[in-house]
Amino acid sequence: MPENYDNLIEEFGQPEPTPPPQNSGQQLSKEEFAAKMKQERDSVSELASNTGLEIAGDGGKFGEYLKTLARFERYSPQNTLLIFAQRPNATKLGDYDHWKDAKTPVTRGQTGFYIF
Repeated sequence: MPENYDNLIEEFGQPEPTPPPQNSGQQLSKEEFAAKMKQERDSVSELASNTGLEIAGDGGKFGEYLKTLARFERYSPQNTLLIFAQRPNATKLGDYDHWKDAKTPVTRGQTGFYIF
């Protein structure tokens, strides 16, 4: 994701990001793991870029993004774009340990989402 958001309009029309690869349960070599992580980072970065382009072209979505930005003021604009793209109605974020410490159960099968 570029740090300069002025060129978002010029990049409009980027393809949809490919979903991150699923874990097949086998042990990966260091090179395979590095390649997998790079692909995942690239996919997440592409999702943030495409979301930025989408909200730049739609005033209503931009307003919704600003509401998300207000709820997550401590997160970077890029992470806020990722939150907006994956869970636009999210109100609070935390890892598994955070929810466990808060005595809030995490149900089997629930999935998280990506931020940097």
